[in-house]
Amino acid sequence: MRRDEALLLLGEYAADQHGLVTTAQARNLGIDDVTITRLTRARHLLKVGHGIHQLASAPDPSHLSVRVAWLRLDPQRPAWERHTPRTWGAVVSHASAAQLHDLGDLPAERVELTTPTERTTRDKAVHLHTATLAEEEVILVAGLPTTTPLRTITDLLAARLDGGHIGGVIADAEQIRLIDLDELAERITPGATAYGFPGKDGHQVIEDLVRQAQRRLGAQVRNEQMHDVAAVSSAMGALAGSLSTRFDLPYGEVAEALSRIVASQSQLNTDVTKALSDNSALRRIRNNLSHITPPPIDPNTMARLHNAFAALQPSLFDTPAMTDIRQSLALLSHVRLLPPPMKGPMPAEPINREQDTDRQDDTDAREGAQDGEGG
Repeated sequence: MRRDEALLLLGEYAADQHGLVTTAQARNLGIDDVTITRLTRARHLLKVGHGIHQLASAPDPSHLSVRVAWLRLDPQRPAWERHTPRTWGAVVSHASAAQLHDLGDLPAERVELTTPTERTTRDKAVHLHTATLAEEEVILVAGLPTTTPLRTITDLLAARLDGGHIGGVIADAEQIRLIDLDELAERITPGATAYGFPGKDGHQVIEDLVRQAQRRLGAQVRNEQMHDVAAVSSAMGALAGSLSTRFDLPYGEVAEALSRIVASQSQLNTDVTKALSDNSALRRIRNNLSHITPPPIDPNTMARLHNAFAALQPSLFDTPAMTDIRQSLALLSHVRLLPPPMKGPMPAEPINREQDTDRQDDTDAREGAQDGEGG
């Protein structure tokens, strides 16, 4: 077969295998070993594994080592015919599955695959497990049959991997909602002792693992965010009342202007920023505060405001509207950009020299009058 004809056939075949083709598949296309060797020497084919080639014209596929190991276990069958339980041949599992799901930071020194019957391999870069997987425990990830996140975590626990690494996988999977914690806990509880957690239920095991990873579960973070939003709302309500009274503005307008900055993270976008800038009450506040310095805010309100602003997204501080509000608050508090609330007693109010002089004059006058009466 001519080389250009062989390349055309291989290109069409490999297109559905991420640019990869096995020697056995090439033979099935009628391409002999001599032609394959010539194409390899001419750099039209790149050898990426024993019996596995990549078309030089194809982009580098993701997870190349995993694809090579998986193709080698059934080199005759094309990848598109290995997407059912009877034709999987092997399923990406354990640490390799976690990598495909982009969960945690498990070191995967070897490609891990699970086969329904016991198999051996001379490839030291591949580790084979034997297990019967239910159809619902396998999904396609990047074109490869892969254990689900739930099954992957239980496999990692059964393999007694480092708890901190497994905790990172759990935290990532829960944060992007790939797993249900109650379902995972139910799966873990019967084997808690075997996993190295005697006397603990599934939820306790999950908490221990996540703690070892020095991570927090998404549910915990979301609860804290809800608490922060409530704190911000309360602080903004107090501030709205102060501004409304000081500048004789409708409380509703002021509260609406300030409450927009405590919108949920998904709402902190250009539209919200524009709405803040366009709000008439906020414009009037900015204009007034540009040349008026009102009295300090109550210390308790200051503390709440500081905690509230600390909870806001840092990116919001870069918006023009947020800068205006921070500057306004700095003027109100007589401090620079809301520092942490001071501990202990509040400092004494600054001395007003003019008032002090007036008071001294009044005192001298009264004392002079008293002396005159006494004389």
